[in-house]
Amino acid sequence: MKKIGILILTCFLFACRTDKDDLNGHWHSLSLEDDFYWTLDITDSTTIVNKLDVQGSYQEYPRYNQDGKEIIIFPEFEVHEEFEVKGDSLFLNEFFKFIRVDEDIHLRDHFVGTLVSIDLPKLTTQSRSDLLKDKQWTSLFIGQAKNQNLSDDLMNLDSTFIQVADILIGFGDIKKFAKMESDKWSNSHYNLVIHADSITNPATIDSLLTLLKPFDFIDGFFLSKYNYTHDRMEFDEVETAGTSR
Repeated sequence: MKKIGILILTCFLFACRTDKDDLNGHWHSLSLEDDFYWTLDITDSTTIVNKLDVQGSYQEYPRYNQDGKEIIIFPEFEVHEEFEVKGDSLFLNEFFKFIRVDEDIHLRDHFVGTLVSIDLPKLTTQSRSDLLKDKQWTSLFIGQAKNQNLSDDLMNLDSTFIQVADILIGFGDIKKFAKMESDKWSNSHYNLVIHADSITNPATIDSLLTLLKPFDFIDGFFLSKYNYTHDRMEFDEVETAGTSR
C-alpha cells in the first residue's frame, strides 16, 4: 500500500508540472536564419529580454496578459501567445528558438555579440556598479578577434583589436568615431566605457585616452571590471570631465 501511495504521489507531481515550471530559467536564442543572439530571463511574473545588455538597457515585460493568459513578449512589443517548450528548448515561431542554459554563463552574455573576445579583469577597490546611473554612455571594446581570419591591418601591438558598434577600427579612426557618437545624443555629451580584455596592454588604453581626452563632449572615461562575487559588471572612472583639457 505504501508503494502504491508513493507511485500515485509521483504521478501527481509530474502531472501537475505546468508550463510555468517549464519556462522559468535563463534562455539563449538561436535564430534559425541569422546569427542574432538574445537572452530571456523568465520568472513566475516577468520576462526580461537581454538582462545583461552591455549598453545598459533591457526590456522587462509581464508574464501574463490582462486576461491571465501566459505570454512571451519578444522582440520588443511583439506578443507571442502560442509557443512550444520541449525540455530545454523553446520555440516562439519558425524564426526563433531558445535554449535553456546555466546561469553561470552570464558573464559571456555581456559580450556574446562582439567581434572581439573579452574576459574582464577583476574589480578593484574603487569599482562601483552605480557610477553610470542616469548617465548617457557608449561602449568601446578591446580584445582579440573571435574570427582569426581577420586582416592584421587593424591589429594593435598587443594583438588586440578595437571595436565600436559592430565594426573594427584602427587608431586613425578613433577621433572620427568619438565625434559621430556625439551627434547621437540630445545634448551632444556622453561618457565612454572601455570594455578591455584582461590581456590588453595598459599602453593601448593610455593611447586611446590621449587621443580622446581633448574632446569636451566626453564627460568621463570608465573601465569595466567584473565582480565575480555578485555576478555583475562594475566600473572604474579613469578620467573625469575637465582632466587634461
